[in-house]
Amino acid sequence: MKKSKKINFIVLLVLLFISFILLFCDLFFRDKNNTYQISVISSGKSDESFMILKEGAEQAALEMNANIRFLFLSKDNNEEEQIELIKRESQNEVDALLINPIESQNVIDALEYAKNKIPVVLIQSFIDIKSGINRVMCDEYQLGKSLAEEALNNISKNQNIMIITSDNNSTSYYERYNGILDVLDESNHKYFIANIKNYVDDTFFNEVLHSSNIGAILCTDRDITEKVAELKKKCISENYNKDVLVLGVGNTNKIISLLEEEVVNATAVQNEFNIGYIAVKNAIELKAGEKVEESKIIKSTVIASEDMYSPKNERILFQFVR
Repeated sequence: MKKSKKINFIVLLVLLFISFILLFCDLFFRDKNNTYQISVISSGKSDESFMILKEGAEQAALEMNANIRFLFLSKDNNEEEQIELIKRESQNEVDALLINPIESQNVIDALEYAKNKIPVVLIQSFIDIKSGINRVMCDEYQLGKSLAEEALNNISKNQNIMIITSDNNSTSYYERYNGILDVLDESNHKYFIANIKNYVDDTFFNEVLHSSNIGAILCTDRDITEKVAELKKKCISENYNKDVLVLGVGNTNKIISLLEEEVVNATAVQNEFNIGYIAVKNAIELKAGEKVEESKIIKSTVIASEDMYSPKNERILFQFVR
């Protein structure tokens, strides 16, 4: 009898152990199989800077067991198309929606509709959503301030500054522009403001710079940076205004190349990889019912041409290399 009881006790222990292992495996694999479906909607066509953000989002999706789908518009700032995508994706039983919104009241209304159904995370936008919404964005105001400070630190007291603007109406652009103005307004330097569409060729560009005693040009976005730098490069080839500094925004392949050539003297770089990564992380945590900080602000860095290959700056500048 004692031997039989002992055997029964051992069998019971083995069964309990097996049950525990099966329960653990079930919980483990059930969590692994809980794949999140996330859609990312851009404000325009696919471009180089969004590809860096895409890399960060895909890395987070890989680590957090998510399927992620990127939806680009047929043309930049196609409001009707973006609204249609927001409504469609929020009805398609995706777990969360990430969006770089076109900033209009109609898009705001569509976002309000979507966030009542699924978690929504805004990327790179200060657009006003009355009921509150999760955001991941660069500190654009500080970016503008840092860019202006870099210019002031590298020109003489008697030189002026030119700010080249565009017709961009986004809140992030507005914040960046205000950061530049606030720094320059506190300085003793005279500055001029001009729209990029006025600079149609290098001759006109060169004449304006020469007549205005410009020491530095501040470019307020990537496209402007590329265009102004190309105009400067042509002026350099013709021995005009080669000492005028160009400070811009972005780390596209063209800007990096021009930075290396010292045509662009410094560029403010946003960490788009981190923006994409954190946006996906926040979306998943919101879906899981976790508490998430409403606004996550990512710092930018101004990188000068002479320091672009330092270990720290190289990691920031070449965000595709992971």
